[in-house]
Amino acid sequence: MPIRLKQDRDYFLAWEYYTLQLPTPKMVRIMTYRNLTLPQFLDRFSSEDACLQAVYNAKWPHGFICPHCGHSDGYQLTGRRSIECALCGRQSSILTGSVFEGTHIALRLWFLAIYFVAQDKGGASALKLSSQLGIRYATVLRMLRKLRCAMSEEEKTLKLAGYVEIDEAYLGGRRKVSEPGLSPFVDKVEVAVLVENEGFRAGMLVLKVMDDDTREALQPIIAADVESDTSKRKFIGDGKQHHTVVTTFGHKIKVCPIPKAELDATLPCLSLVISHL
Repeated sequence: MPIRLKQDRDYFLAWEYYTLQLPTPKMVRIMTYRNLTLPQFLDRFSSEDACLQAVYNAKWPHGFICPHCGHSDGYQLTGRRSIECALCGRQSSILTGSVFEGTHIALRLWFLAIYFVAQDKGGASALKLSSQLGIRYATVLRMLRKLRCAMSEEEKTLKLAGYVEIDEAYLGGRRKVSEPGLSPFVDKVEVAVLVENEGFRAGMLVLKVMDDDTREALQPIIAADVESDTSKRKFIGDGKQHHTVVTTFGHKIKVCPIPKAELDATLPCLSLVISHL
């Protein structure tokens, strides 16, 4: 689902994993932790120092660079979340440019909130998080607003890349056909589903409502949500002819009818996504 805060403040939570994304003005820095269980997560981020180090590593993966003079040496001030440049002496907050900027909440609790939001398929509620974290409801609500704002802003810039599975789904489920010839999908919402296959592990995905299953309806979705670089882009679909519209953008596609019994094996990531709708 390609799902930044303004002024380059980014936090992005993706399906099946979460990503801490804190960019500098010229380059996006990314730190990813995949498939961590809660005990593993708690072990990795067991202290404020561990959480602060994770933010530091994401912001300056090649070491500290002073944003004021460009010098590449500095030291952390004892008991503070700041780095002081060894040349100009000016201080830079490690949390500047992230959703943590200006917060008085412990980073451990922020990280836990991010974990619970990423893991909750139904969307974490403020009331539930308040109970889990032991924080006032109003405070958790503000935290969630920051995270959701970052997620929604990030969605506008992310695009699918690599090996992509494509198909359509009908939301609302099937219904028993009462009249001969009447489609079981009448009055259902048709949704285009595109999922990155990363070695049989689902990556980013796109869900977009379609007016109908035609090339004209699918074309703007491909244009808006798929990377334009076609050198390594390949699609696979289940034989629907309108999927061939991707070739107008220079992408390759394998279109062949797939028996229902083989869908899960041939389109594993797409089948997984649709089963959760």
